[in-house]
Amino acid sequence: MPRTPEQNQEIKDKRRSKILAAAIRVFATKEYDDVAIDDIVKVVGCSHGLFYHYFQTKEQIYRAVFEEVIIPNQAVPPVKQARDKGGYEGLKILAEYMAMVVSAGTKLFNLAMIWLRMAKAEKLDKKTAEIAKAHNIELAIKDLVHEGQVDGQVIAGDPEEIADLIYGIFEKKMLKRKEEGKSKRYFSADVLCAMLLKQPL
Repeated sequence: MPRTPEQNQEIKDKRRSKILAAAIRVFATKEYDDVAIDDIVKVVGCSHGLFYHYFQTKEQIYRAVFEEVIIPNQAVPPVKQARDKGGYEGLKILAEYMAMVVSAGTKLFNLAMIWLRMAKAEKLDKKTAEIAKAHNIELAIKDLVHEGQVDGQVIAGDPEEIADLIYGIFEKKMLKRKEEGKSKRYFSADVLCAMLLKQPL
């Protein structure tokens, strides 16, 4: 008996989901610029033809990972919320996000790892590059440090250098977690915030 249109659609949806899941695993372990469609195809165990039936380019599947998986699972850094709060309060929001994803479960951690790698990618298509810029944690930290300094709450120093140091700690902790493959506390938002807070003399 031939399959119904509904059954055919279900098979197509399952294949597409399988390809998307494989892409997540690949993008979480390799830098975006180093990923080839061949890497994804090998993980899925499908032909290039089947891959191209669902996604025409690496950029297209990457955007699908972002729009269909990262956003719905709230793995996007809360840059907008942090900027809306501003200054030290905004820095606290980003510090809490960074602490949460470093010790999150595997799925959320992998999505955050993709996001971290996205910020470093140089060959993104225009639309994805705009998304990356709008949610850039390091740039947001720099601006929030400056605001906090103006408010008199955050330590003195070059905001860009301070942002680089904070983001460097986060990146190092993410990579350490990736190597060890464990879900435990690697990062304390309270400690980071205390380091940023201007202390009375």
